[in-house]
Amino acid sequence: MFLRRLLATALGLSVIGLAMPAAAEKGLGLNVHQSADVGLDVTAAATLGWVRIDLNWLDVAPVDAGSPDYARFDALVDGALARGLSVLAVVGYGPTWASSGDTLGDGPVNDVPIDGAYAPFVTDVVQHFAGRVTHYELWNEPNLDVFFEGSVDDYLSRVLVPGADAVHAACAECRVVGPSLATIGDDYGVFFDAVLAAAADRIDIVSGHAYAGFPEDGPGSGSTSDSFYNKLESHRILEVGGTVVYEGQLSMKEVMDARGVQKPFWLTEAGREAVLGDATEEAHQTRHYRRVLEAMLSRPWWETTIFYEAFDE
Repeated sequence: MFLRRLLATALGLSVIGLAMPAAAEKGLGLNVHQSADVGLDVTAAATLGWVRIDLNWLDVAPVDAGSPDYARFDALVDGALARGLSVLAVVGYGPTWASSGDTLGDGPVNDVPIDGAYAPFVTDVVQHFAGRVTHYELWNEPNLDVFFEGSVDDYLSRVLVPGADAVHAACAECRVVGPSLATIGDDYGVFFDAVLAAAADRIDIVSGHAYAGFPEDGPGSGSTSDSFYNKLESHRILEVGGTVVYEGQLSMKEVMDARGVQKPFWLTEAGREAVLGDATEEAHQTRHYRRVLEAMLSRPWWETTIFYEAFDE
């Protein structure tokens, strides 16, 4: 599904030109994975400013650390820049040679890296893309087993801390974005809190992913389940007769506030799928995107949204 028509319908005007003062302008973009044609073309056509790409470790250095191949990503990054787009590169997903063990038996992509392996790769990436990429997100959704098998301590010690130090040492103007966690499961609030408690000073831009409906969408979108707003800034509490019968996890903003973290916040994934040509699903998708945009516009602390994704099919 191409977002140009969706965003035009949702907003009725240019996405970047939202009748706001220049200082209050918000960043917008799309997740394009590794699509150097359709993904980039759609993002540029929608007059957005950012693309989030999958700069996979296993694709750059599948055999060993000594022979990296950036050809695919040079084409992707250069194509983005040629279209006037800025790049947020997600650096993660390790190769077999860098795995400390395939605990779940599902391949090396989500394995915890061996100690000392990730930082040199990050350094090489940052140096290779010097002058072309300035924003790096260190891994993706590390609180989900499908993307990272390890604990929060594994993520901190093997990925975030050494990776962030590598980015900052290699490029003074580059920015570390993270922890890119998903508001899915039973412990994302605890995971988020542990990361900020231990390494908020390593992160320049706090990021997260919010997948949930809005209360306006009816039953199941906030009344009987945690809504987008519950996961974003105010967790859900249900009381019956003055007794709390349910209390959800702390939201991303609540955790940031509790830890005194006042850094910019980017929602680097949010969205809703729709089957192309299904008018009902496309209408629901349009409403969802509009509500995300409206929510961002009224919150100064939330600076950028990168929708997931440039295409549904």
